[in-house]
Amino acid sequence: MYENNCFAGRELINTVGYRNYVDKPQGQRTELVQITSGWAKGMVLKSPEGLSTRPTSAKIRAAVMNMLGGCLEDARVLDLCAGSGALSFEALSRGADSALLVDQEAKALKALRENAALLSKRAKSQGLPMPKVEVRGGDIRSLKKLVRGDRAFHIVFFDPPYKEALPLLRDILPEVSGLMAEDGLFICECAKESQAELIKLFQECSKYFTIDSERTYGDTAITVAQRTSEEGGA
Repeated sequence: MYENNCFAGRELINTVGYRNYVDKPQGQRTELVQITSGWAKGMVLKSPEGLSTRPTSAKIRAAVMNMLGGCLEDARVLDLCAGSGALSFEALSRGADSALLVDQEAKALKALRENAALLSKRAKSQGLPMPKVEVRGGDIRSLKKLVRGDRAFHIVFFDPPYKEALPLLRDILPEVSGLMAEDGLFICECAKESQAELIKLFQECSKYFTIDSERTYGDTAITVAQRTSEEGGA
């Protein structure tokens, strides 16, 4: 059963996700993205074809999931600007109940659906129930229309291209809150130079979220906010 406040007392490790699309230097090899633990351990995920990604290293992704710990058990996950969906598929492998992955890029959606099929195939080969994965395409500024209010999410990953993080966050914070379970966690990545403004946005929306943790690592800033119990519904 999902337990609230399971993030308390845990220290955020150095990053949550590098899934922003970037130019890949000529001749540079793209690191394979593999699930690091759980029943799908070792499964290689596809990245959006024709787009280079900066996937979280296996070591860091494993640390993120270990940090979330019991929060993953039976959790409903929402992945915004999902890219390859690495964090959501990792969460499912470690006990999350379901994942809804949203992206507006056609190539990302193709990769997400292929990865969902690979995960189902892995589950079938092990005699496990089919994972509950849904992929939807569209602009997250129309989030309520995309999600249709049919669930309360315990964990939300938000990792857009850095230059889009602040305007997107400004547009979606109230809507995201209304789609989350009480005490759900919103994990947001942005560029270090944008963190102060991002924190200000959360402070302006204090009736929806309280900041749980904030860190900077190199040029990356991570903010973890917890949904307040006064707004939205579980």
